[in-house]
Amino acid sequence: MNYSCNKAPSGAGLVRGYFLSPALPALAVQFYQPRHPAAKVSGAVLFSAALFLVYMQSRGGVVSHILSWGAGRNEALAGAFYWQFFTQLGLIGCLSWLVIDPRSTVQSLFWGCTITSLAMTYLTGGSRSSVIYFMIMGALAWLLRERRMAVIQLAAIALADLSLMDILGNLRASTYGGTID
Repeated sequence: MNYSCNKAPSGAGLVRGYFLSPALPALAVQFYQPRHPAAKVSGAVLFSAALFLVYMQSRGGVVSHILSWGAGRNEALAGAFYWQFFTQLGLIGCLSWLVIDPRSTVQSLFWGCTITSLAMTYLTGGSRSSVIYFMIMGALAWLLRERRMAVIQLAAIALADLSLMDILGNLRASTYGGTID
């Protein structure tokens, strides 16, 4: 057993440097409220929808793409994971809209963009967790924005997540036999 004591002085120097260094002021960065978030997010969703349609066309259509999951999603999607990034741009825009605009949850355009983006994300990769993760991030963003926790709404979101996990799992499992039920 050969132990080296060379690391002890560097650790002590690091601790001394941390406590003896001058405190730097925090930068004050101002973020301005963006104008027209609905139009910008709708544009992002339309852009990701156009790329989604191009990808589905290259895969032979939605049904052919879903049936290819039966061979295994890693084999079916080999080399095409970059498409998932582009189809998730709409979801990132919807999360941004949720954080920026307190009135977003009462607008039907927000819910249409969100549901469309969630569907495109699932259909691109077949990953249930990618849909659930964005739903959880949306719930957390809503909780942080509102600064209050409604237990009934959180329970409803959790039940919706579990139901969605079951439905999407059944859809994916139906591809193992080569048919879509």
